[in-house]
Amino acid sequence: MNGSMTTFSFRALFATLAASTFCVSTVQSQSVSISLQPAYHGIPIYAAQEFGWFEEAGLNVTISFYSSGAPQIAAAVENSTWDMGILGSVPAVLGGAQGIVTVGINNDESAVTEIVGARRVTEWPPSELSEGIFGATASSTGELLLLECLLAAGINFTADNIQYGSQAELVTLLEDEEISYASLWSPNTYAYREANRNSEVFCNGADLDFPILGGIVVRDEWAQADPSLVARVLAVYLKAVGFMQNKENLDAVIELSRDFYEFAGVPQVSNAALESDIMLRPLFNLDQQLGLLNRNLDNRGISKLDEHYSELERFLNAFDASAVDQNPGPREYIDDAYMKLVSEDPVLREMAYEELSADAPVEDAAESVDVTISIQPGFLGIPVFAAQEFGWFAELGINADVVLYPAGNPQIADAVDNSTWDFGILGSVPALIGGSQGIWTIGVSNDASAAHQVVGAPGINEWPPTTLEMGTFGATSSSTGELLMLECLVAAGVNFTANNIQYGSQDELQQLLADNAVSYASLWSPNTHSYLQSQESAEVFCSGSDINLPVFNVLAVREDWAFDDPTLAARVLSVYLRAVGYMLNHENLDKAVDLSRAFYYSIGAPPISDDALRSDLLYRPMFNLDQQMELMDRNFVDGGVSQLDAHFNQLQTVLSFFDDTEEVGNPNEYITDEFLRLVSEDPTLRNFAYQELSTVSNETVPVSPTMAPETPAPEPTAGVPTEPGAAPSGAPGPTDAPAPTDAPGPSEPTEVPASTEPPASAARMIAGRVATALVIPLGSLSLYLF
Repeated sequence: MNGSMTTFSFRALFATLAASTFCVSTVQSQSVSISLQPAYHGIPIYAAQEFGWFEEAGLNVTISFYSSGAPQIAAAVENSTWDMGILGSVPAVLGGAQGIVTVGINNDESAVTEIVGARRVTEWPPSELSEGIFGATASSTGELLLLECLLAAGINFTADNIQYGSQAELVTLLEDEEISYASLWSPNTYAYREANRNSEVFCNGADLDFPILGGIVVRDEWAQADPSLVARVLAVYLKAVGFMQNKENLDAVIELSRDFYEFAGVPQVSNAALESDIMLRPLFNLDQQLGLLNRNLDNRGISKLDEHYSELERFLNAFDASAVDQNPGPREYIDDAYMKLVSEDPVLREMAYEELSADAPVEDAAESVDVTISIQPGFLGIPVFAAQEFGWFAELGINADVVLYPAGNPQIADAVDNSTWDFGILGSVPALIGGSQGIWTIGVSNDASAAHQVVGAPGINEWPPTTLEMGTFGATSSSTGELLMLECLVAAGVNFTANNIQYGSQDELQQLLADNAVSYASLWSPNTHSYLQSQESAEVFCSGSDINLPVFNVLAVREDWAFDDPTLAARVLSVYLRAVGYMLNHENLDKAVDLSRAFYYSIGAPPISDDALRSDLLYRPMFNLDQQMELMDRNFVDGGVSQLDAHFNQLQTVLSFFDDTEEVGNPNEYITDEFLRLVSEDPTLRNFAYQELSTVSNETVPVSPTMAPETPAPEPTAGVPTEPGAAPSGAPGPTDAPAPTDAPGPSEPTEVPASTEPPASAARMIAGRVATALVIPLGSLSLYLF
């Protein structure tokens, strides 16, 4: 092909796989031109065409081939030859200033972009350089890798040492020994090495921890003219990606790859090489794409793809100052809006995941399995409440009992001392403390940084305080609240000692604040909401988001329970993630507010306004399956340290500085993504985990005859916070809300006496304290208050 373009219509293959649930009777067929290269990242487009998925989506797709990215970009810029393209990140960066917008990632090819040697070449790095000793394809990821490998090897080279050609030309130069080294990518590197068995591989992107992310790009003019058309094309592409990611389709994908390369004119590639591509070149589904494109507060508005493209710009400019000097920066030519359109449209989202999730129904469990789940009376417990009330645990053969603890310290102690629960949701600080006691962290519940706040007593308006007294500050022992207090004091430059802090439960701290027995206390949601509602003059002085401190709540398990039956732990996770999906689905926001109100009322928490409930849903991000795996991913890019590992390392550093807390050890000794991977790799569990996020839920929010109405919420008595187990004062009567027709609602909670336990001492014994269990009957949900 040598830089020229080949256009053709694919013949229909695998006709039995062409069925689809997407209805296009109302969609007029629209023409789209897609450009590819004869490489692995083009196979999803080929698959979608062969299986008829583009046609079913009302798309008349024409495919064009280019030998590499440079002529591919030129054809779009100069002649508007194609609308969407699949290519390497270097040409995508070079096209950024020319109206070419990156809308997604086609694969990571770092492991299969390689520096190979001519026959009989065994020396690396070369001790002597000659003119044209190295070969690369100009303005490609192959050239980028060559430059990176030469720098990493400490080779003092010049432009005269490199000669350029297409991949086919480089293979000929190597075989004729006119060059000693060349940068080849799959499948060219496979074909060359299989034909030249003595050739060696000296460097690849994976060796250098250098990601090579290919781009999905569009002509900006075409995309802006009809964004919904772009989203439709992407949804079909992602459906094909799902087909290739589904491990049950491995044999079919190998056959599909062979047919693709035959059409593209690539020399015959062996089965081993085809399998290597599938195993070594990860593709990305919809939520993985959104994760790589996500600009948020945690990453200072710079996505992972932004970072990659910025690095490419710097690198290219180092060797050619004019290469990207007109580029406006990645933010101007990387756009996640089109992927978001797919995610936000229930029909397109379902299509995108249609081939990744198995159609098989969940197998009926021969016998229901008992699992005890521990939560706290806060936002983190709502997904468990939802899953229980909607019957999702029962659907997977799980009989879930739920126990409630006021904080993480006694929660951990009860698991360690008495094996009271199997699966728990709690703060990262107690999870860290439990890490050396057989408690494993297996996921992330939410980021509570915005909802963890240092608040003042009524009338206190000074921060930081100019004078300190014994017990000026209040915190809950060994909790994320204590962590926040310490970090806020350090950030404010307060010179404090342990004597300045007194400890208590969240209810005790609210009482101390109301009595002005402490001036400041660290509270978390919903306690912050109830306290600020009851004390209108109270102020918020610091939160986790103010000081860029992520405050993760996590999912934890007892080691002996989880590792004894990993598939059971995976089933529980899948149900939990389905409930998270329900709450993440923006179509369910009002229902999620109702659900939150039902949860808090069922446990006897003080009434919380709808605005506060909605604030939690909007500003406490929860994480779906692929976002969980991203947070826990230990890969070569980050040196084998996941984002969650880094958070726990930070916790260990902070806590050990202020306390003689025993070192827990390396996070990989108590954090594992094994169970999330089991969910992801099982098509049935994965489908179950995404079931509520993919479509608008038809579930009815559980409403009991005693549930609080929407608004206005009754105001609690000022200065007298209610214990979590006590019925809130001013609760509505039994006729305030109708009973549901399709979901059992929790029955009226029995009144529970307020705790008579004194505040925790500053000694903060790790073992914590455990009160007597008090059962609160809640219909299908049994909560225990400790």
